[in-house]
Amino acid sequence: MERMMFPYSTYTENYKSIFGRKIPVGFIYTMNVTKKQMDDLGYMQGLKFSEMLLERIFGYCESLVVNDTYQFDDYSKYVVTVFDEAKKAKVREKEFPVDCQKAYDLGAKFTKIDL
Repeated sequence: MERMMFPYSTYTENYKSIFGRKIPVGFIYTMNVTKKQMDDLGYMQGLKFSEMLLERIFGYCESLVVNDTYQFDDYSKYVVTVFDEAKKAKVREKEFPVDCQKAYDLGAKFTKIDL
């Protein structure tokens, strides 16, 4: 992400962008942790800082965070003792279609943003 932003950053007052236009930028974070774990560990503070920088350079930024993701097709092939595969499978079954719709809606929103 930093390499994407660096060429358009300047060392001027307010660190103005030289990108030349405004575009909406979106990130979808697929997080292996639960929302509670994210909150407890302060993940959002770091993500919000990144969004602020992206918005300064490109004009608009919005993110979608997807939590408690199903990480492997076959958990038996990996050493994984801290996650309950059955629980993750249930979360995936219930939440994945909802998250896909949210991602679609975010993309649709970007087509309507007038910067």
